[in-house]
Amino acid sequence: MHGLPNATQEPLAVKLHALGRIDERDAAALQSCVLAEGHLEPGADFVRFGDAYPAAIVILSGWAMRYRELSDGSRQILNFLIRGDAAGFAATILARADHSIGAITSVRYARLDSARLLDLVGHNPRLGVLLFWSVALEEAVLREHLVGVGKRPALQQLAHLLVELAERQRRVGIDAQTARCLPLTQVALADAIGVSEIHGNRLLQTLRRDGLVTTNRRAVVIEDEDGLRRIARWDDTYLHRDARLCR
Repeated sequence: MHGLPNATQEPLAVKLHALGRIDERDAAALQSCVLAEGHLEPGADFVRFGDAYPAAIVILSGWAMRYRELSDGSRQILNFLIRGDAAGFAATILARADHSIGAITSVRYARLDSARLLDLVGHNPRLGVLLFWSVALEEAVLREHLVGVGKRPALQQLAHLLVELAERQRRVGIDAQTARCLPLTQVALADAIGVSEIHGNRLLQTLRRDGLVTTNRRAVVIEDEDGLRRIARWDDTYLHRDARLCR
């Protein structure tokens, strides 16, 4: 992908390469932090709210989510994690999780050595900056979600989320056709935009009726992304496409 050395095509290396052009030595240094690979079945949790962080991980394939469950059983999905996204980096400094991380689809992940990761950041400032940048980008996404849930009309927020997820997939090398397919139920989408399941179903019906998406029980497929962008009043400034750090 855009000149990334053939020595690795691991998702985190691909993602950081898109941000700042890492070389083969950088990619090898990242790979040295991997302790093992693991697998989560759909519905399983990597960590739950209040538990001790087990480790930092990188999503190699599949979809996961950050979420919080409240005492009444309701759930707010904070963000979706896709190929190349990191989770649990707080394990390097925090003892317990302040949110849960669970698998939506079957997820393959790499478990990282937190001590080695910190050592790598200390000895390779450029990689440290890129890892920090990756975290900063997720924070930007979380801020945009907060704005959307708080201020956008629900249909606009749903359209915005669908466009964002397709765009994020393309940016980590997922082909355009696959990026249109989002393995999310109406329940998950409703929990992500802060509406009831019934309201979420009505919103999806509106998008289906207008030919913008098709759906089944397990996925939403974007059929007209330009139409969704118009509804969303899409502005991708928060995804920082034009950033030039470390290039």
